[in-house]
Amino acid sequence: MAIGISAAVLLVFLHRGDAEGAARLANREIDFALQAGESVEHRLPVQQRHWWTWFRLSHGVLAATDRRILYIGVLPEGILPREAEPRELEEASWRYDQPLSVRREPVSGRTRVGLVLSLAGEEQPFSVAARDAGQVDTLFAVIARRRDELRAVREAERR
Repeated sequence: MAIGISAAVLLVFLHRGDAEGAARLANREIDFALQAGESVEHRLPVQQRHWWTWFRLSHGVLAATDRRILYIGVLPEGILPREAEPRELEEASWRYDQPLSVRREPVSGRTRVGLVLSLAGEEQPFSVAARDAGQVDTLFAVIARRRDELRAVREAERR
C-alpha cells in the first residue's frame, strides 16, 4: 500500500510537464489575444499550481502590454492518457487602470520566487523559475511606468 501511495504521489506531484512547449503555445496565444494596435513590452515565463489540476504545474506566460497585463497558462495534461485533443488554456487579463496590486513574495509553499497579482480581494500567485527571477523586476518596471503614464494623463485631464 505504501508503494502504491508513493507511486501516486510521484506521478501527481513530481510531474513537471513540458515548460518549453507550453511557453511556445502560450506566446502564440498571446499574439492572437492582442487587440488591434496593442504591443507586448515584456514577457515572463511563470508557473501556477491549482487544486483542480491536482497541484501539478501549469506553465504559462505573463505579458505586460502597453494596455494591460495578460496571462495565458497551459494546464497540464490529464494523469490518465486520452485520445489526442487540443491543450486546455487558462486566460486572464488585468488593465492598468484597475486597482491592481502587484507584489513579490515567495509562493508554492514559500519555496519559490514569485509574484502575486491581486484585484478586488482575489489573488493570483505565480511562481518563477530561478533562472527567470531577474525578469520579475523588469515586469514591475513596465507596470510602474504604465501606471505613472495613466496617472499623468488623469492629472492632466483633471487640471
